[in-house]
Amino acid sequence: MKVPSFRLPILWFSLYFFRAFLLSSKAPTTLKRIALISTLSLFISFSAFILIISIMNDLNLKVRKRLLTHEPHLVVSQLPEHSVSTYLMELKKINEIESIYLLKKQDLILFNWKGHFQGVTAIGVPKNQFLAFIQRLSPDKEMVSSLVEKPGIILGRELAENMGTLPGDQVRFLPLKALLGGQTEIPKFGVSTVQGYLTLTSATWDRSTFFYLQEQQDSLGLPQENVTIQFFIWLHDSDQSLKIQKQLQKQWPQLQIATWQEREHSMFLALRLEKIMISLFLSIASLVALFAVIMTVALLISQKSKDFILMRLLGMSVTNLKHIVLALSFWLGGVGVIVGASFGTLVAWYLQEHPWRILPDIYQESDISAIVHIPTIVMIVTLGLVATLLIARRLVELLPKEKLAQHLRE
Repeated sequence: MKVPSFRLPILWFSLYFFRAFLLSSKAPTTLKRIALISTLSLFISFSAFILIISIMNDLNLKVRKRLLTHEPHLVVSQLPEHSVSTYLMELKKINEIESIYLLKKQDLILFNWKGHFQGVTAIGVPKNQFLAFIQRLSPDKEMVSSLVEKPGIILGRELAENMGTLPGDQVRFLPLKALLGGQTEIPKFGVSTVQGYLTLTSATWDRSTFFYLQEQQDSLGLPQENVTIQFFIWLHDSDQSLKIQKQLQKQWPQLQIATWQEREHSMFLALRLEKIMISLFLSIASLVALFAVIMTVALLISQKSKDFILMRLLGMSVTNLKHIVLALSFWLGGVGVIVGASFGTLVAWYLQEHPWRILPDIYQESDISAIVHIPTIVMIVTLGLVATLLIARRLVELLPKEKLAQHLRE
């Protein structure tokens, strides 16, 4: 006589055992509690995983946007002074370029009236570009307009606070090469009046930079030597910087052309490493939660060995019995993974639409928001489910094969 076999789809058929073994009133209390704890741990770990990754996505985007407000997309250096106008005319022919600023930079030592000094970078801007250039660097738009018409220099706010200077104070500056002069050589100081100070978006510029009009360079006593002439270029699309760099480098191989990605490589590398390390720790936490689920299934197999033997005697094949165990692992782990991922996605989406403001406006980032990246979420959920099944396959070896064979012989 042929023993009838189970013909229901294994995945749906396993739902009956999932309810009978773990959810029914006759299921062991200890087993139900362990299953609940393991599912909750999966729920918390995967919801936290997706929520934190979404917040990190938004943070990286905010850092990039804030950086590109003041960081030029391209910087062209090593320009010979006699050919500046020629290079400028050629650059203006490129449609992708939004604006070009011709700057003169030099390193100086700045002295205040008390004798305190600090190394600074002096940046000279043409008068017809001064207002537009400074407005790119400072959020104080009204203050910028009131300062550009006055003679003198404009300090970064942090530099002014460190030096203890106020608007109207006189400061002196000395070129670095003057420190290399002999003992009998008297250094020549430049003197200027501080117009005021501005809060600059770039922290580096805010604490170590002052600006002046190029037309006032001689009257300020700034040296003509050791001046670096640069083009600061902003594009309509910052992602085109690598393309324009290759184009210009091919046309002018003698010039040094750096993109914003190269100039800020260390910062973006640090952000990428931070995201990788956070993802690694969250993955380890999720893996621990997955092992808790697998241990629950292992305990279930141990306590329900007689039920598995009975199913085998009733005609269920060994293959279907293995599939039942895998399906139980899938339901137990899948509930935690999918529900946890869904909850984390919903919270991240809510933060994306309604940022949570928790800090005063004096901080650069005063709210918590997120960016939901669907492909990343799908990948996390898929890896979680696949890891559950891969680990569960090892549990098939725990099935009571010897007892099965003994009962079948009897």
